[in-house]
Amino acid sequence: MSGTPENFKQFFQKAVEAFEKWPPGEPEPTLSFRNQDLTLRRITNLVWACQDALPVEWCHALQLTLDSTYADGARQLRYLIVRRVGR
Repeated sequence: MSGTPENFKQFFQKAVEAFEKWPPGEPEPTLSFRNQDLTLRRITNLVWACQDALPVEWCHALQLTLDSTYADGARQLRYLIVRRVGR
């Protein structure tokens, strides 16, 4: 059993969806979580160490292999964000 709360995993899904909808040239999106606005990069911290299997559709969205974990997804999403903003 994972130590990562399900709501963190669900929120990570929202971050992946926000990344997919993020128009080029716009600032990094933020999402509200527990009354705080978090950037997508900060949201990756919520599942950074989670070794649970990442759902197949998110593997596809993040261009990862089907045996990837949430931790893999977090690292890939952060990489994609940094590549897009250039820092």
